[in-house]
Amino acid sequence: MADRLWYDERLLIDGQLVPASGGATFENVNPATEEVIGVVADGSLADMDNAIGAARRAFDTTGWSTDEAFRLRCIRQLQEAFTRHLEEIFGPVLVVIAHDGDDDAVDIANDSVYGLSGAVISDDIERARRVAKRVRTGTIGVNGGLFYSPDVPFGGYRQSGIGREMGVAGFEEYLETKSIAEGA
Repeated sequence: MADRLWYDERLLIDGQLVPASGGATFENVNPATEEVIGVVADGSLADMDNAIGAARRAFDTTGWSTDEAFRLRCIRQLQEAFTRHLEEIFGPVLVVIAHDGDDDAVDIANDSVYGLSGAVISDDIERARRVAKRVRTGTIGVNGGLFYSPDVPFGGYRQSGIGREMGVAGFEEYLETKSIAEGA
C-alpha cells in the first residue's frame, strides 16, 4: 500500500471530527493501477442520518429556508442550469433521476461534461461497488461513505477539474519529474 501522509478514521459531521459509528473502513483505490492509496472511515446509515440532520440544522439556522429572495435566486439558477444541460452547480442541491437498472443509471451519470463527485446507495454492497467503479467521477460515496479526508485525493473528471488535491496524488503535483528517452 502507498505511504499515507495522514490517516484518520473519523468523519466530519456538524463541523466536528467524530468516529464512524460502525468502525468500518474502506480502501481508496487508484483505478488505473488498482493500488490502495488510502483507507478512510466508512460511514454507516446512522452516520448518514447524523450528517443529514446536521445539514438540516445548518439550513434551518442560516435563513436559507425563510429568505424568499435567496430561494428564488436558487430556483432561477437551477432553471438556467437545466436549460444548459445540467451545468455544474455548487450549493444545497439534490438531483434525482429515474433509471431502468444499473446500466442505465451509469449511462445517465456518465452522460455529463462534469464528474466531481457521486454516490451509490444499495442494500447489496457488492452491487454498489460494481456500479461505483463504473461511474466516471473523481470521488464517489457508497452507502453514505464519506471520502473526504486529507489522505484521500480530491478532484474531478472532465470539466470538473484536472489534477488532484490532498493525498499522495495531490502532493505529487508539487514534484518535478523528468522523462528521458534515448534513441538507438
